[in-house]
Amino acid sequence: MKTDILRNTEIFVFLAMVFSIFTAVLLTKNGQYEKEKIAKKEKEKTVVKEKEDLEIKLDSLILRTEFYESKLAKHVNNTLPHIELNGAEEFNFPSRESVIPEDFATYLNDSIVPKLATYIEQCSGCNAIYIVGHTDNQSVGKTHRNLNFDEDVYNSLRLKKYHNIEYNSNTDLGLLRAVSIYHFLKNYESINNKIKHWFPMSSGPLIDPDTGKLSNDIIFKEGDNENNKKRRIEIWLYAYKK
Repeated sequence: MKTDILRNTEIFVFLAMVFSIFTAVLLTKNGQYEKEKIAKKEKEKTVVKEKEDLEIKLDSLILRTEFYESKLAKHVNNTLPHIELNGAEEFNFPSRESVIPEDFATYLNDSIVPKLATYIEQCSGCNAIYIVGHTDNQSVGKTHRNLNFDEDVYNSLRLKKYHNIEYNSNTDLGLLRAVSIYHFLKNYESINNKIKHWFPMSSGPLIDPDTGKLSNDIIFKEGDNENNKKRRIEIWLYAYKK
């Protein structure tokens, strides 16, 4: 009988231990579940907050965009005259060059300057010219960088004299070509006397010459036959208002 009591006691102790372990495991799992639940709620709050912040930033961006569009509408009129010098059809810059060659200068003098002067006379309120330089997508092949590019361009505009400036990219080259045309046109009183604002700028190889939209082909491929078409200058007349 004592043996039976001892055996029952051992069984009871064993069951108590099992229950204790089970209870501990259950509490631990419940604790982990609660922690995960709290962490999930915190993460959801963070996601909601980030979404709200993003919506605020987006609303702000939209407002700023609408503001600048309204400002732009006051300054320019997209129906005003436009001249495009396309390398596939007219004289233009040689590849990788920004200095106007002699034959191109002759063409500008004999054809473009009179046309532009006529446009200016016919365009009521036109007092600004935007000159946009576009390039092909060939590598510029530079092994070093001109760290003073911006300063060199500024000095060229300030001193009213163009010289061959070292450039770092096709976008730089497009700007230099626009600056070169700017200096050329500034020599003509029929243009310079009427134009009070000049804006030389660059598009590099980024804008497709056919669609006027962002190009899908800015990487040079061997056998590309449209580089002359991409290498072009656009001259836009605007009625600029402060």
